[in-house]
Order: sequence, then structure tokens, then C-alpha cells
Amino acid sequence: MATSDNDRTRLDEAARAGWLYFIAGHTQDEIAKALKISRASAQRLVSLCLAERLITFRLEHPISACMELAARLRDQFHLARCEVVPTDPAAPLAATGIAERAATILEATLRVFAAFKLGASSAAQQASIELSTSASPEAKAGTPTDTDTEEGV
Repeated sequence: MATSDNDRTRLDEAARAGWLYFIAGHTQDEIAKALKISRASAQRLVSLCLAERLITFRLEHPISACMELAARLRDQFHLARCEVVPTDPAAPLAATGIAERAATILEATLRVFAAFKLGASSAAQQASIELSTSASPEAKAGTPTDTDTEEGV
């Protein structure tokens, strides 16, 4: 299937927008002004640049090797989650990176669990209060309950 001139022009515009955004460091507003288009059009062109793989990125950092190893381990051992963290070159036997990452994962997990527990506890407490006040004959008759004080009666 041949690419039409209109498609080529659109890809050229996407390449310009992508270059301005990723290489030159311009904002989408700046790209819109430079190309005399709307900000929304600039955003769509930047997205098209990525979608058409007109621009690609390669991470040149030790963390990229960790990410690749984690992916291989996940695939080989059918793991739901696997993370590999870099070590400090000055202290290769230190577990600081592992401890920091484990603490972050544990904190996020506990935060979700604590929010659920708090929500469930609050709902149970409210249900308990509603049941005790509606089922108690003393509460209906206006007699004091264990939460009332003598001054409040």
C-alpha cells in the first residue's frame, strides 16, 4: 500500500513536532506557536511521532540492565512481579538498594491494606451504632445509655 502525499506530510509534521518536543525540549504550547497550530494538534503530532516510531529512546544507564534482567526472570520463572535493583559500586555487597525498594513496595502495600481496613472498620462501627440505638428499648424510651453522662440526661 502506497503512502499518500497527505500521509507523508502528516508524518513530516509529526517528526518536526517530535524533534521539537523530545530533542529541543520545547513545550507543546511552544510547538503549537512554532508550527502555527493549536496546542491540541501539537499534542496529537507528538503522539503520532511516538506511535509511528519516528523517534525512539534508549536508556543508557545501569538501571536498564536491571530492568532487562527483571523481565527475563519474570518470563523464565512465570513471576507476577520481579524487580532487580542496582548496587552501589563502592559497596557491591551492601543491600541498601534492595532495602529501599522493598520498603517502598511494603509501604504501598500496607497503605492499600490500611485504607481497606479503615473503611471496613468505619462501616462496621457505624452499623453497630445504628443497630444498638434502633434495637435497644432503653434508647427508644429515652433512658440513658452507657455513652450518656448524667448531665446529658
